[in-house]
Amino acid sequence: MDLVPQVDSIVEGIMGAVQSLAAQLEGPAPAARLDPRELERRCRDLGLAVGHELFVQLLRAYGDGRQGAATRCPCGGLRRYVGTRSRQVRDLMNRLLTLERAYYFCRTCGQGWLPLDEQLGPTGAQVTPALYEVALACRSTAPPDEAAELLSLVAGVELSAKSLERSTKAAGAAVDRALDRHAQALQADMSPETPVPAAAQRPYNLQLDGRMLRMRDGTFREVKVASLFDAHDLVEVHPERRELLRKHYEAHLGGPERLGRLAYRAARAYGVTGDGANALSQGDGAPWVWNLVQDHWPAALEVLDFYHLSEHLHACGQAVWGVGSERARQWAREVGEQTLASDATAVLHALDCLRPSGAGGQQAIAALRRYVQTHAHRMRYGALRAQGYAVASAGVESAHHGVVQRRLKRPGQRWSERGARQILAARRLWCNRHSPADVTSVANVRSLIGPAYRGRVAA
Repeated sequence: MDLVPQVDSIVEGIMGAVQSLAAQLEGPAPAARLDPRELERRCRDLGLAVGHELFVQLLRAYGDGRQGAATRCPCGGLRRYVGTRSRQVRDLMNRLLTLERAYYFCRTCGQGWLPLDEQLGPTGAQVTPALYEVALACRSTAPPDEAAELLSLVAGVELSAKSLERSTKAAGAAVDRALDRHAQALQADMSPETPVPAAAQRPYNLQLDGRMLRMRDGTFREVKVASLFDAHDLVEVHPERRELLRKHYEAHLGGPERLGRLAYRAARAYGVTGDGANALSQGDGAPWVWNLVQDHWPAALEVLDFYHLSEHLHACGQAVWGVGSERARQWAREVGEQTLASDATAVLHALDCLRPSGAGGQQAIAALRRYVQTHAHRMRYGALRAQGYAVASAGVESAHHGVVQRRLKRPGQRWSERGARQILAARRLWCNRHSPADVTSVANVRSLIGPAYRGRVAA
C-alpha cells in the first residue's frame, strides 16, 4: 500500500492548525504567548490528529470484512450476507471513526455475525482495542472519576467516568467467567501427571491469606487471596533486600472453594504438580488455609508463617508481664530467635519455664501451647531455612496490598458484592499482566467479552 499520497494529504489538512499555533507564538509580548505546558499539549494533539488520519487510511485495507454471499455457521447452519452495519468507535488518538461492517445472519441458530469485529476486536465499550487496554489499566488502578482524569491528562483521551466503570465491570465479569471455565476444565482433565521431582526440590511457593472488605450494608466480608511464585525468580537487589521478578495472584470475595479452584489452575500453569509435591505452602493459623492446601496439594510442604507465630509470642508475653512490658518484648524476641533456628520444641520449652501468677497469663500460655502443638509439623524452621526455603508469607501480604488495599480499601469506600467481585477481577487482571500463568491478559480480555454486536436481525 502506497501511503505517501495519503500522508501528504494528512499533513496538508493540519497545516491550518499549525499556522494558527505559530501565529500565537509570534505575539509582541511574552504574555501573549502560550504557556509551555499548553504548547506541548497542542503539539501532542496535532500529532494525534496525524496518527488518527493515518490509522483510518490503514483500516481501509480491511474493507468491510465481507466473506462472500454465505458462510458456514458453527451451529451447522448457513450464515447469509444481509448488508452492512455502521458503528462509531473512539480510537487511541481520541477521535471517532466510523466502521462499515458486513453483517451475516444464521436462521438456524438465530445469531448474527460481523467478521470485521472479529478481525479488529472493537468491544461493547465502543472503543478500539488499544484504547480499551489503556482505559482498563487506568480503571483497575483508580476509581472512575480519577481514572477518567488520569486518562485525559496522560493520553489526551476523553472518556466519561461512567463509561469507564461499565467497561471495567464488564471486563471483570468476563475474566471471572473465563477463569471458572479454565479451572473446571482442568479439574475434569484426567491426563497423566508430570514426573514428581525429588522431595527436597520445591521451588514453588503457594501463600494464602484473607482480609476484610467493608460492604455497603455496613458489614465486612473476607477477600481471600493466593500468591504464587517461583523461588528462582527471587533476586537480590541489595544486601538486605530481595525482589520477585514474577508472581501470580488470585483473589475472591467469598468462600475458599472457588479460590482453591483458581489457585490450582494457576499453580498447574506455573509448573506445580497436581499433588503439589514440588511446592511449599505458607500461611497463618486459619483452618480454611490448611484445609484448602490439603484438598488441592496434599503433598505440598506446609509452613506456618513465622511472623504470625511471632504475633502470638508477643501476645502471650504481654498477658504474662503486661502490655508494653520490656520483659515481654525481650522474651518474645528470644523465643522467636530460638524457634527460627530450630522448631516448635523451643516454644514449648519456653512455656514450660513460665510461672505466671494471674489467671490471664495462665490462659494465654495454655492457648499458645495448643496453637503450637496444632502447628508443630509446620514449624521446622531451622531445617527449612537450611534448605533455602522461605518461612514467611510476605508474598501474600504484598498481594493484599497490591490487589486489594490499593484499589478496594481506599478511605470511605464501601462495596456491593457484585461490584467488589467485578473490580477485584479487573484489578487481578492488571496485577497479573507479567504472570506466566495468566490466561486472561489485558491484551486479550476484549475477546472474552465477545462481539460488540449481539442483536438479532432477521435476514
